[in-house]
Amino acid sequence: MKFTKTLLFLASIVVLAACGKNDAIDNDSKFECSLDGEQYEAKGLFAYATTFTTDNTIAIYGLRNNGDNTIYLSIPNEGQKKTYQLGLDKDGDGYVVLSKGTFITTLENGSGEVEVTKVNDKDIEGTFSFTAFDGNGAKVEVSGGEFKVNIRE
Repeated sequence: MKFTKTLLFLASIVVLAACGKNDAIDNDSKFECSLDGEQYEAKGLFAYATTFTTDNTIAIYGLRNNGDNTIYLSIPNEGQKKTYQLGLDKDGDGYVVLSKGTFITTLENGSGEVEVTKVNDKDIEGTFSFTAFDGNGAKVEVSGGEFKVNIRE
């Protein structure tokens, strides 16, 4: 399952790279948070969501440095305002992909939440925070997160 999500994530990066400046994508899209106390921000084409019918999820992305730094959230695609818990055996997952490693809420005691405050067929908005770990037990804290992004099919 994790392999499938990773593969789908990489496919999403390819789709993002193929998008031109003239594509009809809302440049007001944003994905912002604090990552270990440092401001993390992705805007325009680098802040988006996409749905996966294979497991009925929606992934919400914030990419920086051409995808070298990525934070993304994976939650059920239920199309409703709701708060989702992140972590092992929870509603969804939070991921942080950095040059120093990949951190996931399903490892160690990772936890967090995503609150969807607005959703329709084209856009999703909400807030998030989570704690994630890598395979060696190193931890990252994501706090004060907000997203307002287009949903790409």
